[in-house]
Amino acid sequence: MNKGKVSVIILNWNGWKDTIECLESVYQNTYPNFEVIVVDNGSKDNSVEMIKKWADGTEKVSSSYFIYSAENKPIRYFEYSKEELNSEKYRETKKKFDQLPSGNKLFILKNDKNYGFAEGNNVAIRQVLKENTSDYLFLLNNDTFIPKDTISKFVGSYAGDKAIAIVGAKILNHSDKQFQDGAKYINLSSLNIKCINSTIPVFCDAISGCSFMIKIKQNLKVEPIFDKYYFCYYEDLDLCIKYIKYGYKILFNPNIAVFHKLSKSTGGDSNRSMFRLYYAWRNRLYFINKNSSVLNRYIYFLYFYIVYIPFVRIPASIFKYKSISELFIFFKAVKDFILYR
Repeated sequence: MNKGKVSVIILNWNGWKDTIECLESVYQNTYPNFEVIVVDNGSKDNSVEMIKKWADGTEKVSSSYFIYSAENKPIRYFEYSKEELNSEKYRETKKKFDQLPSGNKLFILKNDKNYGFAEGNNVAIRQVLKENTSDYLFLLNNDTFIPKDTISKFVGSYAGDKAIAIVGAKILNHSDKQFQDGAKYINLSSLNIKCINSTIPVFCDAISGCSFMIKIKQNLKVEPIFDKYYFCYYEDLDLCIKYIKYGYKILFNPNIAVFHKLSKSTGGDSNRSMFRLYYAWRNRLYFINKNSSVLNRYIYFLYFYIVYIPFVRIPASIFKYKSISELFIFFKAVKDFILYR
């Protein structure tokens, strides 16, 4: 099997307890050639220090998904800021760290503020592309767990088809192991997104951004950089659509299972948090404006402004959800899309 190098990128924002659980599962994986980059998005909860304590072996973690291992500790960590990436000191230290075994090194990249999911990950992705030593990017939410063979299964999914650019896993709830997310099919005319739990590998329009792998070698024509306007939500769908437009394939592999706690940094399991609603609506409008045909855009936005807002959204917020604040957030999202896209 191909043993190409995998760069695992995990974004942390005020969530070190989830992050060290995720890291513990990653460092117990059996794939032989990987590096892990934790990107801290300007956390205010002492996340970087707690992650370093876990790497030192002084902060243990317990989980029903794995048994904590003291044998792979301490893990040597290399801590650097976004501004230090172009320094000579960084380049010299990075060469030494690259020579260490995969399971004995951790890179901690500190962003100066919260850049969101899209640009937060982009900082690490750009550096990986610049160094040009990795074959795959594996983006993993910090509130996930992976079984020991997960990375191997992801890499193995590319065998036999050079057109596959992105591979996604079956996402299961961490609490009850029930299906949460899978293959997505997108109707760009109405922005109807259908998610299915296929029992066999299938090609689709998009997969869940909480755990997916991107092939970055073999002269791919698409740069795996998220559109930073999204901040969070829809950036994963947008990237998948971009790859498809260039003729590449998105593969959903249900034989890979990843366990997810579901949006811990944006309101937990509540689908109606104000933060989530704002970005979901603003980015929904931006996504269809960016990716649909001119005709589809006109039809969609005519329906949206003339029918949906007065006859669906306003009555629903007032009578169904009884939330004027939710209606205010909705109109703020629409206004910001119009003014700042």
